[in-house]
Amino acid sequence: MIAVCSETSLSQTRPWHSPPIGFLGAAGLMIFLLLIPSAFPALEIWPSLIFIVALALFAPAYGLALGIFIAPFQQFASLNLDQFHLLQGVAWSFIAFRLLLLIQPRDLLRIRTSPTIIFFGAFTCLVLFRNAIPFTSRFYFLDAGFVVTIFLITMTVGTATRLPSYSWTLVSTAMLSAVLFSILFDFALVYIPLAELTPYQSALPPDKLRLAGLHANPNATSKFLLAAVSLTSALVVGRVFKEDRLRAWYAWLLLAVLLLALSATAAKSGIAALVVSLSIAACLLMGSAWTQRHSSVLSPNDQVMEVGKVFALFVFAVASWTIVIAPPIKERGAAAWLASGLPLDRPDLKELAGNRAGASEASATHPVTGGDSRPEGSRSSLTGAFIEEFRIGKSFQLKAGVAPGSSLESPLKSELQGQKATKRDCGIMCTGQRDLLWSAGLSILKQNWFWGLGYGGWKQALDQKLGYPFDSPHVGFLELAGEFGIMGAVLYLSFVAFIFNRAWRGLCLNGDGYRKAFIVGGSLFSVAILTTELFEPAKFFAMAPHAIWIWTFLAMQERMLDDPDWVSSVG
Repeated sequence: MIAVCSETSLSQTRPWHSPPIGFLGAAGLMIFLLLIPSAFPALEIWPSLIFIVALALFAPAYGLALGIFIAPFQQFASLNLDQFHLLQGVAWSFIAFRLLLLIQPRDLLRIRTSPTIIFFGAFTCLVLFRNAIPFTSRFYFLDAGFVVTIFLITMTVGTATRLPSYSWTLVSTAMLSAVLFSILFDFALVYIPLAELTPYQSALPPDKLRLAGLHANPNATSKFLLAAVSLTSALVVGRVFKEDRLRAWYAWLLLAVLLLALSATAAKSGIAALVVSLSIAACLLMGSAWTQRHSSVLSPNDQVMEVGKVFALFVFAVASWTIVIAPPIKERGAAAWLASGLPLDRPDLKELAGNRAGASEASATHPVTGGDSRPEGSRSSLTGAFIEEFRIGKSFQLKAGVAPGSSLESPLKSELQGQKATKRDCGIMCTGQRDLLWSAGLSILKQNWFWGLGYGGWKQALDQKLGYPFDSPHVGFLELAGEFGIMGAVLYLSFVAFIFNRAWRGLCLNGDGYRKAFIVGGSLFSVAILTTELFEPAKFFAMAPHAIWIWTFLAMQERMLDDPDWVSSVG
């Protein structure tokens, strides 16, 4: 008996016995498999897909984590956007049906008491039965397949008793490792730069050399970053490492890196979202102290102080990136891109390059005067630096037609032709055409307030109003209400109330440690995404790669709140 106990204790001390370490090995192998098509183009995504399928077949929790890990990928090595869409679609579908096999009949009883499953189940029904796309269209089956896949994953995570209790450690590790890999990838791609890291596209490098990661869209990348920032902030606010100063310093260092990366995306909605989520967390903590509903080793007032430290670090990170770090590395990176020989016609790069453009093509087509091509006074003050970096008040009115062979019914980006951009000088409120989108969206909602356009109807409606097929009016509530009418409005408002109630429950939860940090991190992330939906397309109720992160997070958070015994002690 003593020998057995000793062996058990010994096995628990071996790092490779830890599920997160095992997952990192699987993620490393996944990266290697994604590199294989660079040497053998005919293999495309198939080595990676076979690996995901095999892993999900024998270790469903690890398969789910790997599915989460690849969600931000839209460009890497020789693989392009379409290939990653195929990889993600097939992999997530298999993972969903493999996870479904973990459910036992008695587990289904939990569905009726699970708000997370009920909310996404309602959205699934609306997408299936109130869709603007004809049932006979192949694009309808893309919508249906995606929403059913995410629903099955959400339902399994929220109910299956046979889902391993260490799954939450795999999910959090997958999110953090995917974000860190994205940061390293994009830093090398954009700022060194190493253009060979990804198939060249006209959209690369990102505008103003913003950090875009593997997703190629800085605004979308900022939302993945918010998940990692939320988890790490919850760790430091709860002082999970209060007994280990070295780990505590590592956590703060990781948070600083993530906040710098968020600043580098220059995504205004993402930055505002973090400010709002931290402010709401501080208010709820003070409320829990006032109502004496908080039970924790660390008092609410102490945690409010920790939130203040996170906010101070965030302000420092934004200022450091904007004023100190961004100008020199962007100038060098822009000049290197212009000298790369790629067919670049990018005024933003020529502007950033300044003196370094020299006698290259950039200076020939966009002459540099006075040693700097930036507009006079653009960086002459702190205010000017922030305005330039975050593109405040910069707006263009876009016009375009749909290219032959493309369709507005597609849930993916439609191919366009004849694109024209007219510069607009209209102040901060029209940044990114938000004023046009909101006014057009309200007008369309007034005409379809009861029944809605149907899911996927925004493209055609906004194309008729604005001459450009935007897929959203860039307000979450307006998007859902416009698609499903009164039902969509009720669904969205109810969901907002649910998210804030969940945040209150999480912050008032008894105890400390990793479990509470995961729960609080989930609430910070949820509030942050809700905030982005004030200015950006919906993410909670939409067909986007973020869905597998958001809904897995919510389902696992609910499971940990309602069934504390399910959580293992794995750290």
